Amino acid sequence: MGNGFFSFIKILLVIAACLLLFMSCHKNKQPELLFLAHKADYNLTVDETGELEAKISRPVAAPRIRRSSSNIAKLIPEGTFVKKDQVVVELEARNVETRYNNAIDALALAKAEATRKEAELSMETYLLESEIQATKASLVTAELQLNKLAYEAKNVQEKQQIKIEERKLELQKLEKKFKSLEKIQKEEKIRVQMKIKQAANDLKESKRILETLVLKSPVNGIVVYSRHWATGEDVKEGDPAFGGMPLIQIPDLSEMQVILNIYETDAQKISVKDSAVIQVPMLKDKLFSGRVSKIDKIAKPVKKGSNVKKVQVTVEIDSTQKGMLPGMSARCSIIYKRALNSIAIPKEAVFTIDSLKFCFFKSQDKYVPLQVINSIQSDDFIYLQQDLKSVEIPLFSPEKSKINWPDSLSAIRKEYKI
Repeated sequence: MGNGFFSFIKILLVIAACLLLFMSCHKNKQPELLFLAHKADYNLTVDETGELEAKISRPVAAPRIRRSSSNIAKLIPEGTFVKKDQVVVELEARNVETRYNNAIDALALAKAEATRKEAELSMETYLLESEIQATKASLVTAELQLNKLAYEAKNVQEKQQIKIEERKLELQKLEKKFKSLEKIQKEEKIRVQMKIKQAANDLKESKRILETLVLKSPVNGIVVYSRHWATGEDVKEGDPAFGGMPLIQIPDLSEMQVILNIYETDAQKISVKDSAVIQVPMLKDKLFSGRVSKIDKIAKPVKKGSNVKKVQVTVEIDSTQKGMLPGMSARCSIIYKRALNSIAIPKEAVFTIDSLKFCFFKSQDKYVPLQVINSIQSDDFIYLQQDLKSVEIPLFSPEKSKINWPDSLSAIRKEYKI
């Protein structure tokens, strides 16, 4: 039972006291505001409402694209059940798309240049080969002509011999040129093919980057939107997608926890491993057990620029139930202390007399003092571990004549085993 429960009890007691006052007035007696206290086990709690989240979630994050920025173009609706590799987010980055289109054009141009260059080289080879064949034919003709001049004057034969040597020299030059042409063409073909390969690699890389703008689910699960780094709100279509920023989460619903933001004064009361009771309104207020797993060391503003600071506390739920989803509201009562076999009395029933604190319980027409020491306290109640089982405690300081004081304070302690 939490402090809220005790506050509710106090309201009922006030109503009961008013009824007693009404009855007393009708009997023409001095009204008595009495609190009926009884022995029980009490839990002192810190109560706060938080939000369910999965203990483990698989994030789907925006890609890190060098020299590029992207925006969220399309988001699958939150709460949708998706299968592994199903598209969940689509991003747009104009410079990436432009680079991809330019890469397509560059590859087409490189291939066209290769085709044109191949034709030029083929024609160049054909022309040189034709020239070589013509020179060879001319050489053969010159040699035949020399044979016919066997009976001609010596100077005529010498002229024909010179012509033959010229043809041989020309043929040698052409054949040497052909070999050089083969080498040049081979290098030119390599250069053209390298250009095609570079363009193809650019296209492949551009396509790979473009494909990273289509994000798929890594596992089967439910889509949960992440908080945007800049706005602190759920991501939405049109938002910038910073590289590495989680856009959605695919939670593991088998392990759930509650994220609470608690005031510093309350956070100081609790410790890691403290037990907790969790209530989920969307699940017909069914109760779940859990325990505190983490308490942040530093309080943070509840929102930007706020002077109000709270400490984030994580409560793990021992077992989950079908229908328990991230984002659902959950009320947590963290039990930071137990007052076992104790009597709970309102703080209003404790009075200071001579620097000592007392409460009183009614015994017939008198009030017996009970010193309040070594007690456990909550915001509204004080818990006393006494042998008394059920007593009426006045919510006012009794008249001195009606107090049954013992001879000494030690007698009070001995008699009631304080």
